[in-house]
Amino acid sequence: MERYTVLHNQYTNPQQRQTICAALSMYQLNFNSPIPIYEQIVRQAHFLIASGALPEGELIPSVREVAKTLTINPQTVVRAYSELKTADLIVAVRGQGYAVKHGARDQCRRARLELFQTRIEEGIEEAALGRLSPEEIAEIVDAAFLKAVSKHYPDWKPISIGLVERIEEERANKEKSND
Repeated sequence: MERYTVLHNQYTNPQQRQTICAALSMYQLNFNSPIPIYEQIVRQAHFLIASGALPEGELIPSVREVAKTLTINPQTVVRAYSELKTADLIVAVRGQGYAVKHGARDQCRRARLELFQTRIEEGIEEAALGRLSPEEIAEIVDAAFLKAVSKHYPDWKPISIGLVERIEEERANKEKSND
């Protein structure tokens, strides 16, 4: 039987309590979104599990705590947790609530990577259908990448040449090999 650390009001030390509060504060609900609230919670839980903010083996905030903090109906949280349980990301711990299942982080990271790749491919496909040249697409992708990376990883330094330069280099090499 797997062991789960309790992260619940009456059982937590101050450091664990901060973890709960931090996890709850990470849920950003958009009440004007066409995406249902429960689905927003599910999606964000995937991100929190993938990042390790909701660690494997630890209890997640209770239904009541999430509902109160986010000022939403507890049934909305129950539905979100049911989805997470069905996805095999959380497990019920008798008398304590739900815990992040062991192996859930890798599962969520794989899903996030697949989603990211799909979105990038769809964006590139849309740009190509819009008759943007490969060079224009590469410049846009490269600029977006650098902008996002510099925002989230300010100390990161590029270690390779840009995409446009790499494409041009590959084309030149192909032309040389065809001669």
